[in-house]
Amino acid sequence: MKYSIRYFLFSMTLILSCSTPKEKEEKVDASEPLPLQQTLLGEWRNLTLEVTISDADSDSYLHVPEGKWEEVFQVKPVRTTFNSDSTYTSEYRSLEDSVIMVNTGIWYIEDDSLVYINRGQKFKYQVLLEDDEAIFKGYVDWDGDGEVDDFYNGKQKKQ
Repeated sequence: MKYSIRYFLFSMTLILSCSTPKEKEEKVDASEPLPLQQTLLGEWRNLTLEVTISDADSDSYLHVPEGKWEEVFQVKPVRTTFNSDSTYTSEYRSLEDSVIMVNTGIWYIEDDSLVYINRGQKFKYQVLLEDDEAIFKGYVDWDGDGEVDDFYNGKQKKQ
């Protein structure tokens, strides 16, 4: 008899520990934003750009307002696609829409920032999301002087 009571108590303990009471089930709120990694998946295109270029003598400033990308750079807005396998592709296209350059690399999320790795270089941008647009801010070597001291602030729109 003692054996069957122990077996019963053990069985009940095992069953109760494996089941979750209804009131403790985790519910996902549909209004909660998706994690940054999921939100970035897909194609994005540049809208605006601001870069403060630091120089030993003085700083210079590049500003491309929305709708002026083609006029300023003489190319279409860059198309960057973030893939679920942590790779990305950035296509640069002429005004005639032919591909003139492609950059590829890997990406991942670190806290609230996007980290790109391209040709052995690592770039980190803080990402601020609003609907289908994102603002990317971070320090880069825009002028190619070997110093990551130029402040980049760019807005992109998800396609």
